[in-house]
Amino acid sequence: MRRKLQRLIVPLAVGYALLVACVAVFQRELTYFPEQRIVMSPSQVVLEGEEVLLSTADGLELAAWWFPQEESRGVVILCHGNGGNRSYALPLARRFFDRGFSVLAFDYRGYGGNPGSPTEDGLRSDARAALAFVTNAGFAPNEVLVHGHSLGSAVAIALAAEAEVGAVIIENAFSSLTDVASELYWWLPVRWLVRDTWTNYDRLEQVDEPLLIAYARGDQMVDAEHSQRLAERAGVVPFAFDGGHNASCLFTDDDQALSSFLNSYFPEESTQ
Repeated sequence: MRRKLQRLIVPLAVGYALLVACVAVFQRELTYFPEQRIVMSPSQVVLEGEEVLLSTADGLELAAWWFPQEESRGVVILCHGNGGNRSYALPLARRFFDRGFSVLAFDYRGYGGNPGSPTEDGLRSDARAALAFVTNAGFAPNEVLVHGHSLGSAVAIALAAEAEVGAVIIENAFSSLTDVASELYWWLPVRWLVRDTWTNYDRLEQVDEPLLIAYARGDQMVDAEHSQRLAERAGVVPFAFDGGHNASCLFTDDDQALSSFLNSYFPEESTQ
């Protein structure tokens, strides 16, 4: 009986150890899903702008689209999620542009044909390059709105935690990547394995800027509890809207919370 158990347990233990090792080695491939192909052009959402390059501190040149306005009430930096690329953010760019904002839609390293490979430190450096670009374009820190969706929320929080901006909007965010991984892979010791932790809950302590936290009620990828936890940490009331994980509050019919937030910190009579 003991030998039979050993014959059963040993292969299982070895297989589990190999699985843990594979997750440890390939975890970034399970976190970031960059798409190289640009699936939409600015003209398809009736936007005119220019393609620009952002220079990172570690020497990368990142592609971005810049949509300026002369009478701008502020500038929005769009931080997209862990999949796709900047072309997927164009509908959001159009919505913000229609509200009177200049918009920068940029791609992280490894996305949209950019050089490099995505990591937490790398994406944080990419966000700094985006902020430097809009600053050089003439916008003061209090005129900068950082918008992040899903993983982009973590990028936006990390940027606001270390640099002065005007306000932050995060949508369908998570408390930390470790928390999400623990929920998805509860049978693995992910808290010991994860290298890119994206500790949004802890970083919020360093965010002094006005913050709007929005989440989709039908999000099946990131539970609403994450946004509620973040909102409690930040001392704000979260805004819930209908839709799934890839939805945005910018497309909801009930935009009172969003409009109130934007009007409070970026009044329309304010110009660059």
